[in-house]
Amino acid sequence: MMSVLFSAFLLHQIENYRLEKLFYHESDQQLELEVMMKYTWDTIHEELKEEKHVLTADIVFPTGNALVTTRDLGPEVEIIIVCSTQKGREYKATILYDKENYKVRAWYETI
Repeated sequence: MMSVLFSAFLLHQIENYRLEKLFYHESDQQLELEVMMKYTWDTIHEELKEEKHVLTADIVFPTGNALVTTRDLGPEVEIIIVCSTQKGREYKATILYDKENYKVRAWYETI
């Protein structure tokens, strides 16, 4: 009886450890994607403020890369940023940017 209880407790602890490890892995991947997105957006935003027109850009990071494409829509610019890690995780944002007022009108994202 005691060995059954001990085995059940041990299996429970192993499962908790496995779930915790998966959580930390997911969190690390998400953090990497958010850091890449923030850096890429800051870079593109500075170029837009300086009135440089960026058509496409590919920024390489140690943990992945970010691909930027833009499309001119008259007074607005549609910017699509796709960040991906080396492990295959992806974070995509579509931004509508007002060129005249230098402001973001809309930000849509998928993780």
